[in-house]
Amino acid sequence: AVPGGPARVTHRVRVPVTPPPGEPLPVLVAIAVGDHPAEGFSRITFVFRGPTPSYEVSYVPQVVTEGRNAPVTLPGTAYLSVRFDPAQAHDARGGGTADLPPAAIRFPTLRGWAVAGDFEGHLRFGLGLRPSDGGRLPVRLGESDRPDGTHVVAVDVRRS
Repeated sequence: AVPGGPARVTHRVRVPVTPPPGEPLPVLVAIAVGDHPAEGFSRITFVFRGPTPSYEVSYVPQVVTEGRNAPVTLPGTAYLSVRFDPAQAHDARGGGTADLPPAAIRFPTLRGWAVAGDFEGHLRFGLGLRPSDGGRLPVRLGESDRPDGTHVVAVDVRRS
C-alpha cells in the first residue's frame, strides 16, 4: 500500500457460504386448542407441513422472544416455552403461513398462548397456565400424522 493511499489487495479470500437448513423446513400451518374435561386435560396443537420438527417444551420463569430475548406477556402464573427447531411460520416472501394472533383461552388451567419468535429456523411459543395449587401442572406431549400429509405436535396440560 502506498502511504496515505488506498490499500492494494494482493490475495483473494474465499468465504464459504453455509447452506440453509435442510429443505424443506417444517412449516407451521395451523394452531388449535381444545378442552377435554372427561379426559382431564386441555390441548394445544401445532400443525406442520413437511417433516415433523424437533421440539422442546419446558417450564420457564418467563417466556422470552427468539433472537431478542424480550419478555412475552401471557396470562397465568406459570409458563411453558414451546420451541420447534428447525421450523418456520412464514413463506419465502415473509408472509405468515398460519393465523397466529395471541389468544386468551378460558380453560381451567390453559389460559393463553402467544408467538415468541420465528427467527432463523427457530419457532417459539409461550403458554400461560394457571395451576390451581400454584405449582407446576403435569404436561403430556404427543405426535400424529394426518391423512393430508401434515404432522401434529400436541401439548396437553392437566386441567386441575
